[in-house]
Amino acid sequence: TPDLQHELERALEQQDPSGHSTSMPLVVGGFASLVSPLELAGRSQIVAVLQRSIDQAVARFNPLRTTLLVLGIISLLAAVLGSILIAGRITRPINALGEVARHIQDGDYSRSAEVMANDEIGALAASFNHMRDAIAFRESEIRRLAFEDGLTGLPNRAMFNDELERSVKIARRTGSAFSILLMNLDRFTTI
Repeated sequence: TPDLQHELERALEQQDPSGHSTSMPLVVGGFASLVSPLELAGRSQIVAVLQRSIDQAVARFNPLRTTLLVLGIISLLAAVLGSILIAGRITRPINALGEVARHIQDGDYSRSAEVMANDEIGALAASFNHMRDAIAFRESEIRRLAFEDGLTGLPNRAMFNDELERSVKIARRTGSAFSILLMNLDRFTTI
């Protein structure tokens, strides 16, 4: 048709001035066209036009593109889900260790860290429990030595003063009375 001929002539004019074929296909009449001018020895120029529909050419790749898109979305979702699961497995035990540390800071040694797995965090929880037990033992020893006589194991003067102060506060608050019994032992050091 004349319209296609004019469109082809315009496409040829936009090509390389030397008349050689370009590697980019031209669109002529809605089709991807590969235009290749051929020169015969000293004669006029012949132009070969190869045309194919772009939609038909890429139609074979549409299922591949869809498959790649679906695989990309599935991979992204799997990566996000995996990240959430891994973050949960790491943060949950660390938050539990932080909670135990807050209890220890408040002087409560009854709560131990749960050893959930046999990995680095589990080893940290086990070490945390050993540390908690050691601190609790040392603190109870310090308290015992502070309020007991080392020789007899009986309450000492510091414990007497604490108990006296506590009893005075209770008596003032409740309006009740209390008694103190003093006993003297002769030759106590010898005994």
